[in-house]
Amino acid sequence: MGFGMRKEVYMRKPKKVHAHIKELYGQELEHSRSKTKEARLIEVQPLTQEQRGDIKKRIKRRLVQERQTKIKVAFISIFLTVVFLAALVWFTRYVVGF
Repeated sequence: MGFGMRKEVYMRKPKKVHAHIKELYGQELEHSRSKTKEARLIEVQPLTQEQRGDIKKRIKRRLVQERQTKIKVAFISIFLTVVFLAALVWFTRYVVGF
């Protein structure tokens, strides 16, 4: 196994991944853990119609921006492909002489 018969090697307990977080946030972490999931859900206040409208507008705006970005990328890639193929044809026809 590579470590011989040293029991302290294979009997180790794994370290906690985020042990340093408690040192940083202390009380806030304890308060957030003490509340149950249901209690945290109850604290959420309902949205007004204006807030819902704002959220819908932001989502639509983001979707439109993503769609426009995808279209731009597609056109650029098509353009570059056509330019590359034209350069390849020119190179093979005039430089190489096929």
